[in-house]
Amino acid sequence: MHSLIRPYAAAALACFCVAAQAATVAPTPSISFTCTHFVTNNAVITADRNTTGTGAEQVTLIVTDGGGNVIASAVSPSIPVGGTNPLFAGTWPYTATPTSNPLVARLVSPAGNALPEQVLFSASGSCASLPTVAVTAVPTLEVWGLSLLALAAAGLGAGRLRKSRIRN
Repeated sequence: MHSLIRPYAAAALACFCVAAQAATVAPTPSISFTCTHFVTNNAVITADRNTTGTGAEQVTLIVTDGGGNVIASAVSPSIPVGGTNPLFAGTWPYTATPTSNPLVARLVSPAGNALPEQVLFSASGSCASLPTVAVTAVPTLEVWGLSLLALAAAGLGAGRLRKSRIRN
């Protein structure tokens, strides 16, 4: 293998590395919504990765309305990797008034310490007195699709590099 092609091959292989799995939550959380608040059950978060750089992970609960407006949020204390913390259990009033459905709650392990953001759990609900906004899906690629795309790009780049070396 030519010495100029090796960096491309290394970059393609690096794309197959899988990021550390974010915190786990058990039992599966349940979230119910009303027009003024949401209610969560008693679940436990177990930290699995160091997103803070201090050997701990934090998680964030974010509730949005159909317009994407944040209507409630909470951040956990830092949880040492391998440690546990109760989920934000209880009844939580919205800090802003929702304007449309659907109401969506996401429990997220934010990006940090060179690790990407990961969604741990999400749930949606509605308020009968609010209009519903149509949500359009945005096409995305999963980890394997992105890895294959990177590999194809690396292969095309290596092919072009080889052709330019042959011509010279």
